[in-house]
Amino acid sequence: MRKFRTKAIIILFALSLINTACFETEKSESDNSAIIAALVQANYIEVGGSWQVGYYSGGADGPVYGTAAITAQSWIEQGMQKLTVVEIDSANRKLYYQASADDASNPSKFGRIDWTAIRSNSCPSSASRCFDYCQIVYGKNTLAEAKSDTATSDSSALKTNGCNGFGWNYMIP
Repeated sequence: MRKFRTKAIIILFALSLINTACFETEKSESDNSAIIAALVQANYIEVGGSWQVGYYSGGADGPVYGTAAITAQSWIEQGMQKLTVVEIDSANRKLYYQASADDASNPSKFGRIDWTAIRSNSCPSSASRCFDYCQIVYGKNTLAEAKSDTATSDSSALKTNGCNGFGWNYMIP
């Protein structure tokens, strides 16, 4: 009887270890999925890609003046600004950045860009798709200052004064 009880205890202990290991594997797979989702989100911005940059002026579409390359890590406008993306708030379409050390206007300063959803109607130059952006906050010494700035952009006034009293910029393919 004693041998049976010892074997039963050993078997029950082994089964509990196997059961625990199974749950730990499931938890690890869940943790891995969450980590992968966070990495994808951290490396995603809906307006990523190569674009031509233009601006609105006096209620009308202004000309294209350059090109831009946007990723979740950088926002670079050829011949203009090189911004390192510090944080993306995709839900509210806000991007916080730090300007490069050689930026002509705000070297190493922090700021915020607001953008609109990509659309396929009413695009400048009859483009097939476009979006608009406003560099609403700039020249801040810290990310905290840029994030606490209460400046707001107005996407209902894209072509007139919705961005610090000026028209927004636009991007087309």
